[in-house]
Amino acid sequence: MRSRKPMPDADRDAYMNGIKALLNVRPRIGPGDDKEQPRMVRLDKAALNVFENFAQWVEDRQGDGGEFAGLQDFTGKLPGAALRIAALCKVAEVIGSGASLSSLSSSSLRGEIEIVIDRKTIEPVIELCKS
Repeated sequence: MRSRKPMPDADRDAYMNGIKALLNVRPRIGPGDDKEQPRMVRLDKAALNVFENFAQWVEDRQGDGGEFAGLQDFTGKLPGAALRIAALCKVAEVIGSGASLSSLSSSSLRGEIEIVIDRKTIEPVIELCKS
């Protein structure tokens, strides 16, 4: 039988506060039109390189005789899933630091709030996806 250890109160409180902060993220409303505005997510150059290497790693293992030959439907979607997980991790990181999404840099494209995923955020996600 497995033994269960209770989560320390401080850890439980930090987790609950983080979840509440994520649930309280409000949409960014555009001026004058009351429509929700997007928050752009992008990879910095180092994270993009890590992602492209991972996508190629997956691609190299697909096809006839490949390690992922029988899992192509799943593994073909894996790089995109990794990006979505990395974006969620970055948002949680920002919220967990006490910052708000509105404090992130504003992109020059159309004034959207920009979330930049860095190598430090994406590498553990890629390792999880590879395991």
